[in-house]
Amino acid sequence: MQTVRFAWCPPVVGTSSFAELNVRTYVTHRGRPGIFFLSLDVHNPVALEIGRRAYGLPYLRARVSLHTVGASVRFRSERVGRRRVAFAAEYQPTGPARAPEPGSLEHWLTERYCFYTLGGGRLARRTEIAAAALLALPGCRRLAAARVLSWSFAP
Repeated sequence: MQTVRFAWCPPVVGTSSFAELNVRTYVTHRGRPGIFFLSLDVHNPVALEIGRRAYGLPYLRARVSLHTVGASVRFRSERVGRRRVAFAAEYQPTGPARAPEPGSLEHWLTERYCFYTLGGGRLARRTEIAAAALLALPGCRRLAAARVLSWSFAP
């Protein structure tokens, strides 16, 4: 994540940029498409607490790393605690960041400018996401090669 902050606050050094792994599903609630996070693994303890307390997000403690090796990006996440879950992958972009084309899979996956969280067992809160911030992310590139290096699930 890059330049993460409250809308009314400037980015805070050490808390506004961090690597995370999220498992999500795509939902439409009251006609508005958005994201519902099933889990978010993060190493940054400040982001974890703010995400949990301010937004009700299911953040979990993990060792998360993101390294660039030449044009490739290597990502690894391993949860801390009793339920060990790990994931590692590598990807390489084919070109510069660009806005996804309407009708493409990339467009469908990224054109969701809000996320939903639970309250009382049902979708209850919608939080807006700044569209300009999404286009600045490294993930808004075409991938030439992406491979999962390792993957484990807790029982």
